[in-house]
Amino acid sequence: MASSLAGIDRHFADRPFDTVDAGDFVLGPLLDVSNDSSLSATLEAITAALVKGTLPYDRLSSDTAVVVRALYEQKLKTCAPIVAVRFAERQPVPGGSVAIRFRILADTPAHSSQGLLVVDKAESGTWTIEHLELDLDSLKIERAREQPWDPYSASQP
Repeated sequence: MASSLAGIDRHFADRPFDTVDAGDFVLGPLLDVSNDSSLSATLEAITAALVKGTLPYDRLSSDTAVVVRALYEQKLKTCAPIVAVRFAERQPVPGGSVAIRFRILADTPAHSSQGLLVVDKAESGTWTIEHLELDLDSLKIERAREQPWDPYSASQP
């Protein structure tokens, strides 16, 4: 094998038919929603709302909507414009809910923050957001790397 094929690139020659899941440098593997259109719709609603500078109140439980409105409504109006949201793999929570970490990317390079949501599937099949955490203050902080990122020094599977 060529010495230039290090890190994940070694799969090109070593195991050419294996797939490599999409990932984020902060979150790790990203969520695959291809088999759950209801969850996909909820996450798309969250993304669309955050990009517009608001929250998907129609997807929030009534108690969560009150808290989220008080905590984040004004901050969303003053934070850097959000351009994308990436969702990590879901983690089961006792009681049947699912926790999903996510990363918010701002339009300013090197500005991002993380969040967490807990969703619960209703009997109708739709997902409702039961808990939402946003770190909007982090969108103001530039996260410059001290050294250039080297993909070959990243952890290996």
